[in-house]
Amino acid sequence: MHQKIRLNHYLSNSGISSRRNADKLIQSGAIEVNGKPVLKLGTVIHTDDIVKFYGSKIKFKKKIYILLNKPKGFITTTRDPFNRKTVMNLIPCLYSEYRIFPVGRLDSSTTGVLLLTNDGYIAEKLTHPKYHIKKIYHVSLNKKIKNEDLDQIRKKKIYLKEGKVKVCFVKQKKNARNKIEIGLYIGWNRVIKRIFKKLNYKVIRLDRINFGGLSKKNLKTGNWCFLNKEEIENIITKSLLNHNFFMKKITIINGPNLNLLGNREPELYGNENFLDYLKKLRKKLSYNIEIIYYQNNSEGKIIDILHSIGFKSDGIVLNAGAYTHTSIGIADAIKSISSPVIEVHISNIYSRESFRKKSFLSPVCNGTIFGFGLKSYELGIMSFFL
Repeated sequence: MHQKIRLNHYLSNSGISSRRNADKLIQSGAIEVNGKPVLKLGTVIHTDDIVKFYGSKIKFKKKIYILLNKPKGFITTTRDPFNRKTVMNLIPCLYSEYRIFPVGRLDSSTTGVLLLTNDGYIAEKLTHPKYHIKKIYHVSLNKKIKNEDLDQIRKKKIYLKEGKVKVCFVKQKKNARNKIEIGLYIGWNRVIKRIFKKLNYKVIRLDRINFGGLSKKNLKTGNWCFLNKEEIENIITKSLLNHNFFMKKITIINGPNLNLLGNREPELYGNENFLDYLKKLRKKLSYNIEIIYYQNNSEGKIIDILHSIGFKSDGIVLNAGAYTHTSIGIADAIKSISSPVIEVHISNIYSRESFRKKSFLSPVCNGTIFGFGLKSYELGIMSFFL
């Protein structure tokens, strides 16, 4: 029996993009279903429908998840122009059938936990910096490490070209002064080796023992096993919930259509007071939720607020009034800041079709959520870590 499925989920399962990027592909007009272009988000199709991406037919594929204990001497890529050994050589039959790829990257000399999948949605959850997925490594150095050097790492006194190095923990292994265990969320290229090189040590062995809650499961080096989707989703969800305190701040920019002292339009927003609702939401999500409220629907004011937030928030939920989606200035401001933006569009002044045709904000935001109530805010906030 052919099942029904959302189009963005179908595209993600086909391996061409993550689910969020699939929405952007749909809006761009790149997707056809049964010979007709589809632009509407939330479209539901059947798995036996003919779906094309820029004219090329794509297939709905079974998702598989492989946990590999990577050995030394294999590079983490699907193919290599110099014919060096890749991790795909360890599972050749599965690569050709399911088009799996490695999630993240381990150097040729680095061993340990590596996930391979054809699920772009799960891959994004494990690699995007905003999800703060923890990696734990065992490190062997060329000489004994000094306590003061360990303190420099703990106290965040190490700077690399990307910025200050923040680790979750670093500790010396018992009875081995040159062996370290270190956990961190950042995924900068060769970050472990560069940390210790900065302190005049050389890493002679690097082994990843945990990746987002995935451990070696007693796998011998070079061996692998299957994981089921429920198992991997449970591990990742637990990892996200355990460490969401690193998502320090979500900022709501709120226009005058929602009065913080009480709802002006209860038929749209319900009878619940906005501040009371946010108190419940803070407790539910363990977030630091900041509200910025302004009286006048001014383009300049919104731009000033966006620039003032800049790098200070882990995510912005923007409810700035129906007219703002046609503002090039606001779109440029969003592009210039580092904080990701979700627009919550809770007015029924414009239809979705009109909005899509006129909007300058949709292409620069991480997403646009339509709705007519306070739950729209919750969807906007939740989208930053679900």
